[in-house]
Amino acid sequence: MVTRLSNHQVLMCLVFVFIAPVLLGKLFLNMHWYSAGATNLGDLLPVKLSYQALKIDNPVPHHWQVLFQVPRQCTWLCKQQISILQRTVIALGKDQNRVKPVLITNNLKQIKHLNAKVLKPNSALATALADDLFVIVDPLGKWVLRYPTVTNERASLLQARHLLTDMKTLLKLSKVG
Repeated sequence: MVTRLSNHQVLMCLVFVFIAPVLLGKLFLNMHWYSAGATNLGDLLPVKLSYQALKIDNPVPHHWQVLFQVPRQCTWLCKQQISILQRTVIALGKDQNRVKPVLITNNLKQIKHLNAKVLKPNSALATALADDLFVIVDPLGKWVLRYPTVTNERASLLQARHLLTDMKTLLKLSKVG
């Protein structure tokens, strides 16, 4: 024997089917049971930060750039990070021509053997970089992602992996540069 649902029961089933997922979603968000995912591993910078805003000429226009702030005294960790920067660009494979390393330093002796553009630091640049070690800059000169200064070799290698992952993602999604 077939039992028929009353109109009231059908309405309640429909309400449950369509409203319950919305309520469950709201509950998950309010109780912080869901953490939003991020595709970038570096820290996003404000949109207004660019070479133009800092009144600095773009050292390598129409190319993606990885800025590296060289400390006054380049220790073994600094030299390793410069080497990591070079290897990161090489690891981009066919896209390595789209990315140019830019070193920010006054001391040209410690980087004379490198194939990188050099940018002289000024007060606006020092303020913008603050504690950042690496900064990814898009082909239009807008600063996109930052990676803070690290203090040991293990953190430096992890940061290099994050930098490479973010660069690959940006290059894959970008048609410019």
